Amino acid sequence: MQRVGPALRGIPAFVFIAVMSLGSTWAQTPEESLRARLGELKQWLAEGNVLDAWRPLLLLDQLDREVNKGPSADPVATAEVLSRFGGSDPGLAMEPFVRVRQAIHRWLTSLPPPSPSTLPAAVRAAKAVFQPRTQVDLLDARQALTAALERLEGTLQTAAPGERDWRGFLHLDEIRRQLSRAEGPELTALDAAYLRFASGEEGLGRVAFLDVRDALRRYLLTARTLNNPKVRQQYEVVLEDLASRLERYLQQPSAELAEDIDQRLDWLDDAGQAGWLVKAVGSQLSHPNVFVEVSAGLIASRVAQPVDEVGPVRDCILKTDIHATGHTRGALSVEMAPSEEQGQFDLVFEGDTATDSVGYRGSLEVYANGNTRISARKRITIDAEKISAGPAASQAETSTSINGICAQRGGRVVAAAACRRAEKQRPTAEWIASRHAEQRFNEQLDSRAEKLVAEANTRYAERFRRPLIERRLFPEWLRFSTSSRALAITAMQIGEGSLAAAGGPPKLNAEGEFTVRVHQSAINNLTGSALGGVVLDERRLDRILTESLGAPKRGPDAADPENWAITFARRQPVIVTFGDNAFSVTIQGRSYANEGNVYPGMNVTAHYKIQRSEGGWKAVRQGDLVVLPPGYRLGSGEPLSARQQVLRKVLERRFGKFFEPEIKPKNLVLAPEGQKPLELQLTHWETTNGWLLMAWKQAPAPSKPKAST
Repeated sequence: MQRVGPALRGIPAFVFIAVMSLGSTWAQTPEESLRARLGELKQWLAEGNVLDAWRPLLLLDQLDREVNKGPSADPVATAEVLSRFGGSDPGLAMEPFVRVRQAIHRWLTSLPPPSPSTLPAAVRAAKAVFQPRTQVDLLDARQALTAALERLEGTLQTAAPGERDWRGFLHLDEIRRQLSRAEGPELTALDAAYLRFASGEEGLGRVAFLDVRDALRRYLLTARTLNNPKVRQQYEVVLEDLASRLERYLQQPSAELAEDIDQRLDWLDDAGQAGWLVKAVGSQLSHPNVFVEVSAGLIASRVAQPVDEVGPVRDCILKTDIHATGHTRGALSVEMAPSEEQGQFDLVFEGDTATDSVGYRGSLEVYANGNTRISARKRITIDAEKISAGPAASQAETSTSINGICAQRGGRVVAAAACRRAEKQRPTAEWIASRHAEQRFNEQLDSRAEKLVAEANTRYAERFRRPLIERRLFPEWLRFSTSSRALAITAMQIGEGSLAAAGGPPKLNAEGEFTVRVHQSAINNLTGSALGGVVLDERRLDRILTESLGAPKRGPDAADPENWAITFARRQPVIVTFGDNAFSVTIQGRSYANEGNVYPGMNVTAHYKIQRSEGGWKAVRQGDLVVLPPGYRLGSGEPLSARQQVLRKVLERRFGKFFEPEIKPKNLVLAPEGQKPLELQLTHWETTNGWLLMAWKQAPAPSKPKAST
């Protein structure tokens, strides 16, 4: 097709810019974007009188048919069209072609993925759909980097007092200078910038910094893959490796194969290739890996309470101004509201309000007693974003008895007439009093719940949602649901880690008021995102374990003032495995440092066995810590250097502080403000086939000491 290239290049530039700008303003969904870009390309080609020449070569009619099918489009036929846009003709590197290619790629990614069993075949078929990087892709990467830098600089302008001078540490001005160079930035200078962003310094794990780090990486990878013939060769090798590992994983899933698959998916993502396959593999082979249940009884124990309140009541019924004292007795309870889409339960009040009142109407004073039976409920809803409350709804039924009427003028005759009239109006007055009581109670319940819900939302946002979102650690999938017996929380944690669970969780053969089933992938993926490449010293690590995981706090050791630091491996900094009522934890350190000296990488592994005794559950470490260089195989006969042997002994001693010979979980303590603390005792602890299963019940109250005789 090189024969039509000169005709295309002769099209006036202003026509192309106008058409491209028009189409880019309204396209939103992948399908809308593709339709818009495809229309722009056809118009552009038609103005150059070359549309008929390109139509069969790019399979444009086939693409039209597939787009018109919407979500039912054939991914294979669509991928065939995409392969034509990645052809060798130099003209295909021009922006109109690249924009359509990008739009096809995004739309293909949005289509329903192939079934798990067909994934290996789909991966092999993608070998023909290689998309070479172009100057347009590089321009996009540069614009994304510039935008990320602007967001970071905006964040730094509002930094808290005492915040580190990140602008100076990260050399942001130098990055700007490089991007402004007419000949383009020096890649080695951007390499240095990337290493600073990826240095693992505390504070760089926030989204604003991560966005720049990732944009730098994307630009560097795009720049280095331009016109590189080896990329296509490697692409085909990676796809074949991926297909073979998928076949094995579908037969027998394992953490090792999941990591192998993830490495190849990362390569494809870095190369900007086969994004629809990357998404398909992740969505089809990853399942939720966190399951938590909170019993209705436990929720009720924190919310339900008796009500016994005395207070003034003012009302106006049938032009009578009523002053009363109300005594409300009842109980606030919880009823679960089954839902598969969100967590929801009702706050339910059942009780009575007894009143002793005086009503004033003109010269008359009406003395009465009343009782109002009240039933009220208010719906509380929990989802991944917030806790919310619906309006209270109540039903009230009031009954009254008139004790007497006093007339300031007219004496007994007026009072008797008023008494007869009051008895005649009593049903109407009781109906009005019931409606007014409903309104008052609804307002009171809404007012009280508003404060509680606001406090709960603040805790949820400040302690969980916002910190995780700021560090890209929030679960990819988080759902709340309720049954008649419990609130369920289901999550899928992937982040920058590997695949999630290969299937559903095992049944928990134990009862509990609070239960947890966690797959090892959830922990490994979370720590992979949080700690990959991060530098932590012992004191900071101890603080994380204490604050985040509830580990016992260790005070300063005057006899050991040293404070070693670890630089975690970028991939799989922590590896946890669960199985056969045992578990192991491996810390992968890329390097260590102490007092200005840097030491080579070492992996530290602790193996534990779960046991139950009269004193409760505990995990007993099996033997000493295993400290070995990365990639070292036990039994290989390869000797360790003298320096490695010394470091091995040092790390065994230092990590022994964290991996103690016995781990005895402490009771969970729930202590909401203004309430008596509630302790939950571990009653079940099991690990099997990659899953951790735990259950807690309310701890028995401590027995009172017998009185001495």
